[in-house]
Amino acid sequence: MPSTKPIPTVSDFLRAAANAIRGRRDKRADTREGSVYEMILGPAAMLFARQVQRDRDMFRSVYNDAATGAQLSALILEKYGVERVEATSGTGTATLERASAAAGAGTIWAGTRVFLASSTTEVREFSVTADTTVSATAIAVEVPIRAAKPGRTAAISVTSGLVVADPLWDATWTVTGLTCGEGTDFEDARALVARVRNSRLRARRGHEQAIVDACVAAGAVNVVAFASSFANTSPDPGFNAVYVGDGGYSASTSLVRACQVACEAARPIGADTYFGAMTPSSLSMELTVTLWDQPATFDQVALTQMIRDVIVHYFAVARNAYAYRRDAIAGAILRASSAVQAVTFTTPASDAAITLGDWPATLTRYRVTASDITVTLAGPA
Repeated sequence: MPSTKPIPTVSDFLRAAANAIRGRRDKRADTREGSVYEMILGPAAMLFARQVQRDRDMFRSVYNDAATGAQLSALILEKYGVERVEATSGTGTATLERASAAAGAGTIWAGTRVFLASSTTEVREFSVTADTTVSATAIAVEVPIRAAKPGRTAAISVTSGLVVADPLWDATWTVTGLTCGEGTDFEDARALVARVRNSRLRARRGHEQAIVDACVAAGAVNVVAFASSFANTSPDPGFNAVYVGDGGYSASTSLVRACQVACEAARPIGADTYFGAMTPSSLSMELTVTLWDQPATFDQVALTQMIRDVIVHYFAVARNAYAYRRDAIAGAILRASSAVQAVTFTTPASDAAITLGDWPATLTRYRVTASDITVTLAGPA
């Protein structure tokens, strides 16, 4: 493990050597700066200082938290097979046009530069990435381009301010359009290490993401896993039930069995986890929203739409879609608007909960759209 203490400097080595000479050979030796002894001690101290720095850097290069630069990239790739995000330039295309084909055929060579000038930003440079042959009759051509400066820059699509910076066989060529996507920044060392650790944690046996990934690999599109602590404070951190479904939140027996088999490699040894299918169900809601003033004093259309949006968003959250509470929905509406005093539900008449202990054979996945919601606005009593 590399030491966290400061490494010795040239001055430290000179001081140690001078003390050794005075202590062992001549207590009156002249070891001050500029003395004859420094002709020998100085180069040695410099070499030792470089040596300890090299030793420290070599120790650091084998630890994820201490390695930097290319050493960290190679270390992470060798250990975990994860490639570091390198700095790349955005790519795209540019369209060139000319007034006539009088100059005949030619080639727009790779490396030809295109400048984008703007009064609000610095000049951006692009270059053609491949030789592009132009026929004798062509008056327009599209060429592949790349941003000259690597790194993440905003994607652009422009039709003005563009000029060809290098001479072509036909001087009438003009750039009439350019589209370029974003590049990527060189990944920071801390970001790389954090990404690797997070991915390894998520893939660990028994973690929810590992179970979800195993089910997805077996053909499921929607997966929900319920831990022992779903409705209580059980100290058991395992998952008691897993429900799977396709894109429409339904599942065949074969899909459930395939996911159950796949999860044997993703879950820990212990009590069997229950595997079941999802089934979709549309839910209609009818509610009365009491306001602090008469409804006529508010924008009723906007307020009604906002209430519907809140309810739809509530059911878009995965856990709410399987077990909902009317008080929670009412609380979300109250938080969304200060005009609301109370919310009363006509339908549904009760909350929906997941039975614990005996898990349901199929898990109902409630779907609510804006058209399923009837809102009545009422003034204060």
